[in-house]
Amino acid sequence: EAQNTADEQYAALKVRIKQMYEQGDPTLLEIITKSEDISTVLNSSEYISKISDYDNQLLSNYNATLQQIAEYKAQLEEQKTEQEQVKAELEIQQQDLQTIIDQKNADLTELGVDIDDVYGEMSDAEGELSDMQAILAAIEAAEKKAAEEAAAKKAAEEAAAKKAAEAAAAANSSSSSSSSSSSSSSSSSSSSSSSTSTSTSTTVSSGSFLFPCAGTLVSNYGPRTAPTAGASTYHRGVDISASAGTAIYSVLSGTVVTAGYNSARGNYVVVSHGNGLSTLYQHCSSLNVSVGQSVSRGQVIAYVGTTGISTGPHLHFEVLVNGSNVNPMNYL
Repeated sequence: EAQNTADEQYAALKVRIKQMYEQGDPTLLEIITKSEDISTVLNSSEYISKISDYDNQLLSNYNATLQQIAEYKAQLEEQKTEQEQVKAELEIQQQDLQTIIDQKNADLTELGVDIDDVYGEMSDAEGELSDMQAILAAIEAAEKKAAEEAAAKKAAEEAAAKKAAEAAAAANSSSSSSSSSSSSSSSSSSSSSSSTSTSTSTTVSSGSFLFPCAGTLVSNYGPRTAPTAGASTYHRGVDISASAGTAIYSVLSGTVVTAGYNSARGNYVVVSHGNGLSTLYQHCSSLNVSVGQSVSRGQVIAYVGTTGISTGPHLHFEVLVNGSNVNPMNYL
């Protein structure tokens, strides 16, 4: 604004100087000699004085404005220097802040990946838990069915034995007293024999399992480093390395309670052997049995593969007792 004022004042001065140059600067003597009377002389002198004052005021104002501009410029230069220093400091702070932001963003990205991994592991765990619950339900159903069948068989055997004893007693009642005594002894022996025949056990002792396939044990039961993404860090079974297509055998006789596919287990089979004992075979290339099928010890139930979460052809073998995993090496 001061510079604009100075420009206007300078323009006015130039106009005035041009006029003075073109018209000349009349002296007081010329005014007196050309004037008709004293009144004209006085008026002309006053006019010249006012013009001179006006010109001096123009110049004075212009010089004052130039002084103001110089002071403003000095102030602005000082402010500019201070602001440049502040700007430099702020730029350094901004760089430091950007470094922190970049690091935080990297941390957040890494944390986001970790969160995604955790959610993925949670999802996998939930899926595996759901799958295991289905397996346990199938085992429980098979155990219940086997128990019901065993109870029915026992009841039928007891009924048959009772009927046979009653028939023998009726036949012996018509015989002589000596024959009756002999019959009574025979009936007692038969009852004892019947009681003995129903007292059986299916308890499996350690080391009684058939080895499930021809191969090499490569991973034991228990804590481990996950061999690949999605694999567990606690091994619930053992891994037996074998060529793809190698036959997998049922380690004991039993009933197939599960035969299907899972994204983690791949193709897998679960066999219930009774008394809460079950075995699981997974990562199979294909299955050779179906749910509800009875299998014998050593029967081929599947073939080695690398389906599901797997790093190569192998059999993952688990042993469950009452729904809980145990170390298979205690049985093999």
